[in-house]
Amino acid sequence: SLLERCHTLRAAADEVRSSTHFRELLNLVLKVGNFINHGVEDGKEGARAFDLASLASLASFKTGAVSTLHFLCLTMRSAHGGFLEEFRASLEHVHDASREKLDVLKSAIQLFKNEVEFAAREMSAVEAGSAAADRLRALVGMLESELCQLQSSLEQAAKEVIDVQKYFSISERAASNLPPPEVFFGQIAGFMDSLSSAWREIEK
Repeated sequence: SLLERCHTLRAAADEVRSSTHFRELLNLVLKVGNFINHGVEDGKEGARAFDLASLASLASFKTGAVSTLHFLCLTMRSAHGGFLEEFRASLEHVHDASREKLDVLKSAIQLFKNEVEFAAREMSAVEAGSAAADRLRALVGMLESELCQLQSSLEQAAKEVIDVQKYFSISERAASNLPPPEVFFGQIAGFMDSLSSAWREIEK
């Protein structure tokens, strides 16, 4: 269970960074933002990047009843009717990652470590050479192997989550003051849900 939680964070980090569908949407959001804020269309002027936290504002910017999110949906849907389904599939672990608090996961792995150490100490209370001692030694060996695997997976997950957040940071200052992973993934999960709602409205 703990390994699966580490895997979820690593998978989500990789998906966010490698999803071509997400990249297409971000490029379109940047173009729309530059047109709205600076009146430019060629991409040679205006902003070169934007904070992912601003994705939450796309639903509130409207011209009449049509929001920026509706425009995104209309644009992507006209090019490819199955875009939304593929987009969500390309980020399939993001929602689970948004519910995973890294500090809580670290604490859970520390508790597992405490249990492994307890089992190792108990070996001294078991008669050496007995069948019970052999079983306990085998158990402790298995637990210690699992602990090493867990600690390695946690370290890798934490690194990959930090790396992907820095990848999307708009400045060195932002890269040095990263939000918790659940906030970062929550911003993207929220955008996915809002886009899905707007897409359904367009289809109706």
